[in-house]
Amino acid sequence: MRSVKTLAVMVAVLALSGAAHAVVIDYRIDFEDYTTSLPDPGGNWNTIPTQTATGVPLTEFTTGLSTGVNLSIVKHVASWASMSPANCWKTANPGPAWLDVNKYAVQDCFRGNWGLHATVTVSGLDTSKAYLVEVVGSYSTDPELCDYSVQGVGQQFNVGVQGYTNGQWMTWLNVVPTGPTGDIALVLGPAGSTNPAINAMRIYLEEAPPPIAEPAMLGLFGLTGLAARRRRRA
Repeated sequence: MRSVKTLAVMVAVLALSGAAHAVVIDYRIDFEDYTTSLPDPGGNWNTIPTQTATGVPLTEFTTGLSTGVNLSIVKHVASWASMSPANCWKTANPGPAWLDVNKYAVQDCFRGNWGLHATVTVSGLDTSKAYLVEVVGSYSTDPELCDYSVQGVGQQFNVGVQGYTNGQWMTWLNVVPTGPTGDIALVLGPAGSTNPAINAMRIYLEEAPPPIAEPAMLGLFGLTGLAARRRRRA
């Protein structure tokens, strides 16, 4: 008589996946193109040379691709001015870490005379995501509070003291695009405000990567081809 005994086999199953990386979306925008003396920041920056724009395609900084995101500027009061590097940024200030190494992006700017009211709209963003929006507003001769708002959330910022002298910038957290075209709107003004400036802007999103599966120990039992067989002669 023969008997067959099936041994339980413990099989280690290891999920072999590639290294997971965070998903980064990063749009960097340089306002004004003061070409007489100042280079553009280069790389995958988006330089906006004119004070009005409609549907300008934006390049994503990390990939260099244009992915359907675009920028428009509407001047509600036609009193913008293009300002030179001497007055827009104190180069001794480091500014935000995302600036180009030479800080060309903030050394020129658009600046409003009294009564400026303008809207910068970035469209084509994901309405299910929340973004970080950063804005540099700096000009040396305007030690006064100016009005800025993103998606209706406003703050006052002193472009002369906070911006130019101290090298600070504005930040809005958890900004969700709205409307059928996924818009984020930065409003400078409103009408009757003082003299806001805009040097550079960043819209950023970083999503955590999906978790990597842990190695699993699976106990497989049964009469399978994997079972080791031990035979004894009756």
